Amino acid sequence: MKHCLIILCCLLVSPVASAADSMQQLIAQKQYAKAIQSGEQTLRQAPKDSNTRFLAAYAYQMTGKTDLAIKMYEDLIRDEPQLLEPRNNLAMIFLQQGDYDRASQLLVSAINTRINYAIAYNTYEPYSSQEQ
Repeated sequence: MKHCLIILCCLLVSPVASAADSMQQLIAQKQYAKAIQSGEQTLRQAPKDSNTRFLAAYAYQMTGKTDLAIKMYEDLIRDEPQLLEPRNNLAMIFLQQGDYDRASQLLVSAINTRINYAIAYNTYEPYSSQEQ
């Protein structure tokens, strides 16, 4: 019985994991529209899958659909506050839009969440030194 539960769990997780793998491959190939399509399909079945949500938001970001990317990143930050990458990517959008205050708040929040989060620190550092 125990083995059946393990196999069942693997089967339940497998489609989402393979969809995320597929999305990562599409993104690596810069096929963002296909990645979005794959992500939307997966999210209909597993709407809270954080990896798929993050990858879909990134694909939206890369296609210039920043309003959708912003919403997805903000929802991820709210639902999964331990994830730092959505903060970093959302900060990059705000930096591109010239909203340095919101970007720096996100990056400082990422650093405060995990003090050794080097990506956020390295992103924040050049902008903080420009203010001086």
